[in-house]
Amino acid sequence: MFTKGVNQDEKWETVQDSVFSSAINLEPDVANNFSVLVSGSDFMIFVNGEQLTVISDSTLSNKGKIGLGIEVDKNETLTVDFDNLVINGVP
Repeated sequence: MFTKGVNQDEKWETVQDSVFSSAINLEPDVANNFSVLVSGSDFMIFVNGEQLTVISDSTLSNKGKIGLGIEVDKNETLTVDFDNLVINGVP
């Protein structure tokens, strides 16, 4: 499941409600490959090589901070490890 949102002025705004996808591995100790490709105001979201969605948002076209948020229900726990995190900019 994934949700897309933006944080502007310390306030989260949901861009798209939660979507379930079988491309996301939910088994313990199974890695997922998450990618975001940006072209102008288009954000293409991929998990494990499968394109999940495209977001078009012209308000995010300026350079700025990026982040990855993970949320679980109140009584759940989650461990997240990052391996080979790469952020590439266009020269």
